[in-house]
Amino acid sequence: MRPHPVYHALEGALEASVPRLDLEGETLILVDVSGSMYQRMSRKGESTYALAAATLGAVLYRQAGGRLFGFSDDLIPVPFSPGDPLVAMVETPLDLRRVRYLPGEGPGQGPQEF
Repeated sequence: MRPHPVYHALEGALEASVPRLDLEGETLILVDVSGSMYQRMSRKGESTYALAAATLGAVLYRQAGGRLFGFSDDLIPVPFSPGDPLVAMVETPLDLRRVRYLPGEGPGQGPQEF
């Protein structure tokens, strides 16, 4: 199934709204998905601070490359490359907070190599 054309327009507008950063070296982007980030940004809206942070993190990752992680109590890698769909990069740190661990991992037993 192909994404709706409006999706591509919104994605392009979002990326254009973030100024390009001239970064040197390897970039590490950390998205806070701790419990306090799930408060709504306004009483009438549905958006949370976690959604805003994940969106900005995904756009920065797409621009700069490097590595993208979600974090709460643990650091959890987001398994995408910068060219992957933006929506997947935004949703993954939010989903990882709920899932928390990959199979065979647990608190304090996260991936050994980032």
